[in-house]
Amino acid sequence: MTDEMMGKALLPAFTTKERGSGMGLTLSREIVDAHDGQLRIGRREGSGTAISFWLPSRTPEATISRARLTLTGAPAAKS
Repeated sequence: MTDEMMGKALLPAFTTKERGSGMGLTLSREIVDAHDGQLRIGRREGSGTAISFWLPSRTPEATISRARLTLTGAPAAKS
């Protein structure tokens, strides 16, 4: 990914694929955020892109949160 693409990769509806929806990484980020985790995008040595995420461990005392999933970012372009 170029620097420009990496900057937009987590925005709703951004895609580099001809038939892509641009929702995969956006939804992944929202799910990880909802669980107090972290999602990172980086370049792999040689070529390619690596997406990684971290979620905190769950303890027996942890309660389940039923937060509403909301998409954030730039509004979709109007046609």
